[in-house]
Amino acid sequence: MNIDIKKWLARGNKIDERIKSKREQITLWQDLSVTLVGSYMHGSAQTDYDSKVERYACKCVDMEDKIGHDLRELVNVKIEITELLRKIDNPLYGLILENRYILGKRWEDIADTLGYDACYLRHLHNAALSAAQKSLIYHKVDT
Repeated sequence: MNIDIKKWLARGNKIDERIKSKREQITLWQDLSVTLVGSYMHGSAQTDYDSKVERYACKCVDMEDKIGHDLRELVNVKIEITELLRKIDNPLYGLILENRYILGKRWEDIADTLGYDACYLRHLHNAALSAAQKSLIYHKVDT
């Protein structure tokens, strides 16, 4: 089994990005609706007004459904990763990977939290990735 452990651990980050993008789209459609309502209230003709507002509302609802799906997927991925991290023999390694891949913290923040120099922390991260790779292979976590 040849799995890129960094990619396997970072799967949640991609889902997070998808969710953020969808939330931005919802904000855009809500802003367009507000603009449309404002122009209608200032005397613009009602041409296609109702259908546009309805279309924007439907897009928001559809996107909220997709976000819900993504959130369920994100929870499942984070549970998988957490299960793997619990199986790593060195608790510090699990903590480093948890801070990075579950909580999405920056290296500087992790270093501050754990009380390590950022350069040394990256060295520990490499060792933690190796331990996670071995654990993934040994425990055959779903991939």
